[in-house]
Amino acid sequence: MPAGQGTVAYGEVDGTPFLGVNSRAPGYTDADRNAADQMRDGLLAKYPEVMNTDNIGRMPNDALYHAEATTLLRAAQANGGSLAGRTFEVHVDREMCRSCDLVLPSLGLELGNPTVTFIDAAGRRRTMRNGMWIE
Repeated sequence: MPAGQGTVAYGEVDGTPFLGVNSRAPGYTDADRNAADQMRDGLLAKYPEVMNTDNIGRMPNDALYHAEATTLLRAAQANGGSLAGRTFEVHVDREMCRSCDLVLPSLGLELGNPTVTFIDAAGRRRTMRNGMWIE
């Protein structure tokens, strides 16, 4: 992968750090891919109006393989599969893409509906809760 093409996201849940990377970056594991695949399949069934059911490997489904989603999936896995009742921030070294903008709120619902604020490298903040962006 060319330098500068990877994305890194970092968050802390209850004081435990979680680092996420996109699927083409070093550090992305088979377990990450399996979790993303499983979540993609679930979101396709539950949110067909959000997900691309015609070509499951395309936008916006690709968001599940991005650093933001990897961070959330890793944090949920470490907390029994749920982030319910939690409020935390995720710092990302890039601007949020359109796929993440569309899919992350649905992912949040499936992970227990935490309140998550994503902060990009320019300091822009976006908060999701209840399946939508609230800020």
